[in-house]
Amino acid sequence: TRRRSCHIETNNKRVPSTRITGSDEDEDVETLADNKYYYQPRLFKLQVQPFEDRVVATVPFGFTGLRNIGNTCFMNATLQMLINNIELKTYFLDRYYKLDVNPNNPLGFRGRLADAFGDFMRLVWNGQNRAVEPTKIKELVAEKASQFANFAQHDAHEFLSFLLDGLHEDLNRVKSKPLTTTVEGDGRSDVDVSNEAWFNHTLRNDSIFVDLFHGQLKSRLQCPKCDRVSITFDPFVYLPVPFPKLKKTMTVWFWPHDPSLNPLELNVYYSSEGTIQDFLNALSEIVRVPTKVLRLIEVFGHRIQKIYSPSDKSSDICCGDVLYAFQVHDPADCNEPVVELFVVQRQLYPSTLRYACNECGRSTEPLKACEACYNAYYCNKECQLSNWNKGGHRDECRKRTTADYVGQPFMVSLPRSQLTYCQLIRVLEARCRFV
Repeated sequence: TRRRSCHIETNNKRVPSTRITGSDEDEDVETLADNKYYYQPRLFKLQVQPFEDRVVATVPFGFTGLRNIGNTCFMNATLQMLINNIELKTYFLDRYYKLDVNPNNPLGFRGRLADAFGDFMRLVWNGQNRAVEPTKIKELVAEKASQFANFAQHDAHEFLSFLLDGLHEDLNRVKSKPLTTTVEGDGRSDVDVSNEAWFNHTLRNDSIFVDLFHGQLKSRLQCPKCDRVSITFDPFVYLPVPFPKLKKTMTVWFWPHDPSLNPLELNVYYSSEGTIQDFLNALSEIVRVPTKVLRLIEVFGHRIQKIYSPSDKSSDICCGDVLYAFQVHDPADCNEPVVELFVVQRQLYPSTLRYACNECGRSTEPLKACEACYNAYYCNKECQLSNWNKGGHRDECRKRTTADYVGQPFMVSLPRSQLTYCQLIRVLEARCRFV
């Protein structure tokens, strides 16, 4: 059996010129000579020396894993992200954090979490451990968030929020937090309001975690009654960003509310994971029409297959569907209620009916249809009575329950005051020119 010996050699690390010595641990504490100083990752040489040969491999620091303590992959993922932040790496490895530890802050861990994180950072980056267990960090966070005391699965973002808050309070340079007020715009420029709000925030919160992870979110609030606008800049630590949704393209026919205008064939680019409201919003941007006056239907076989509601899922739209979008009148513009009507077109006379009198069979003179069903023709009143008395068509006559659909369905809208028979006929005739 061959035996191998290995040892680690580290190269010299560049350090700032200013140094402060004399810490409680009798170790050097280095201070940043320049806020723009960035830590340069070190390399080490791993020398594997068999008896007969010698192989030297150069690899960067950081090839140290984290052991899973139960189901703590959520914590390990969070810690891996933090230890690879180059500014935090410099701050903790070179012990600059020792100057900022706030042992009297009741909101934090009185410096214990900061020290534990610093020790953890050194174990990960010293190149001497294949794996590290972040047990101490987990125990400290569980003191203020008891849900992390067990070894079950948890949300990584939730753990990160408690960890960052604890580290921030342990390293908060503000020893006594003054009272501050909310800063509002009141007509001033956004830059001035933002600077003042950020200054007030740093009066109570000042740490490396504020420098790296805190930001500002502009909020604009307008009163619907007096139209007063309030603009504030609120600090945030976490800014949720949604994943981009899958997009699809669908062809839709758009019908303006003016029946004299031609319908338009449009391609709409929309989110397939949203709602019909999102689809109508995308259509609204194309046609420059408010979403609230758009109605969407699916057409199949000359009939209305489905009337979509804004809350329906856009995934209900399938490839190959024929979609019609109609613009209706806005009640706010008309100052009165608006009536919306869906219209389908049916053939009055069956296309398969033979054009001949049901009684005598003649078809040379104009015939009249049975007004009850339109399924029979007669030369005159005498033929109808004769056929009816013999029980011919009388036994078959009934009001039509089905009819042949023709053309395309459509939609019309009219203000209630204009909803007369004559006006409705004019609108229907104008619309039927296109369908």
